[in-house]
Amino acid sequence: MLFFMYHPASMSEQDAYARAYPSLSPNHTVRVHSDGTLELIPAPRGQRVCALPGTYLVRVEQDGYLRRIVQKATE
Repeated sequence: MLFFMYHPASMSEQDAYARAYPSLSPNHTVRVHSDGTLELIPAPRGQRVCALPGTYLVRVEQDGYLRRIVQKATE
């Protein structure tokens, strides 16, 4: 599965997805920071991916277009 995280107060889900898309991989979660920079967080082995504080975690569906917020970690 492919995942990315973003801060909802600083950008829309669509903007975050557009920035994260080229870097999506099953090996890591892409965190899109407020300034647009990307951070690649290694996928945890044997554990679920979790949103970091202040972010929404989004799963990218197999078709690459449909996205679903799977966790909201509001501060």
